[in-house]
Amino acid sequence: MAMGINTSVNFVKAALGGTLYAEAQEQSKGPKLASYSVMVTDDDGDVVAIFQGMVYRKKEPIIPVNKWQGV
Repeated sequence: MAMGINTSVNFVKAALGGTLYAEAQEQSKGPKLASYSVMVTDDDGDVVAIFQGMVYRKKEPIIPVNKWQGV
């Protein structure tokens, strides 16, 4: 499980139509913290938005696995 502790999105160009593409990269990953960036581009390859985020990583799942068995 990972919970966002810091996130930001910068919208740098209006997306008026077409298809958007997102490419994510893991910047760093430690036992407790991880950092990610996502670049969103349009059909022309122009950057539309940039996401950056840091998460706190836990070993326990949010919902216990056995809670949903038999539902």
